[in-house]
Amino acid sequence: MDSKRINITELIKEINIENSSLICCASFEERSTVIPSIFKNQIFNNVFLFKNENIHSKIDENTLLIKNIYENVSIINTRTDHPLLTSNKIKNVISTIVNNNIKNIIIDITTFTHEMLLILLMNIYKNRNYFNNIQFLYLGAKDYSVNEKMEEKWLSKGCKNIRNVFGFPGKLVPGIPICLIVLVGYEHERAAIMIDEMDPEYLVLGKGKPSDDSLINPSHKAPMIYFQNILENFISRRDETSAFEFSCCDLEATYKKLKEVINKNNELNYIIIPLNTKISTLAVGILALENTNVQICYSEPEIYNINGYSTHDDIVTIMNNVL
Repeated sequence: MDSKRINITELIKEINIENSSLICCASFEERSTVIPSIFKNQIFNNVFLFKNENIHSKIDENTLLIKNIYENVSIINTRTDHPLLTSNKIKNVISTIVNNNIKNIIIDITTFTHEMLLILLMNIYKNRNYFNNIQFLYLGAKDYSVNEKMEEKWLSKGCKNIRNVFGFPGKLVPGIPICLIVLVGYEHERAAIMIDEMDPEYLVLGKGKPSDDSLINPSHKAPMIYFQNILENFISRRDETSAFEFSCCDLEATYKKLKEVINKNNELNYIIIPLNTKISTLAVGILALENTNVQICYSEPEIYNINGYSTHDDIVTIMNNVL
């Protein structure tokens, strides 16, 4: 794995456009339109634009903005409340790319849901030997839950259900204790609900390092620590809890840290819940693809902070040689 963080104005110089497909996801966040707009004068063999049609009409607006940039866009309608449909649509996209003999794929992971990103990763992993080059791009957020006080910031609320992610069922052995690893982000309420519902024998909190070089943006530090403390207070009554720190922006470092945590005790069933950055979610997915005993779980939120979710940064993380 290798990655670098660059200003978005330098992005085109770092990307292999020849014989390539672009995969991206329209969101209610304006952030979803930024990288596709940067590539507006580039010619891809095809562009696959995912769109969750059950969330908000603002997604339609951003879908149209991206669609108008390219002539060869395929809009892939998915639903956050229908993971089987979403999984089949993602599988079909990767099959199309392979069947069309396209050797390079560029994936803007910025605004995929954690679940969609993991399913996409799994399908690419199955076909990894076919591709010459796979590049993952992530545009960070300058701020989340904008115009809110630190203690009132929120990205989503509620929890419709808890499910394991397609392609990451794990191999949970009956009679062996479950260790739940939660990578904590701003969504402390969602994390608390999942912990309470799943009620594992062992609980491990993964906390983003507060050092500036481990964060997507230094502005995330104060609210991240604030929400970590809320969650720690919530679980303080539990026995058998521990914690570790990980980088929110360094894929390889986070992957290695997760592997280290799991290797400390091979006699547990491991379930991981990624609720931090999409970069750390990739790290979880790579680990679980290599260690098929590990299960990954996801919870669909009741509502999103549609109007104030994020503002985009100017720094893009490029990740190569991931699989």
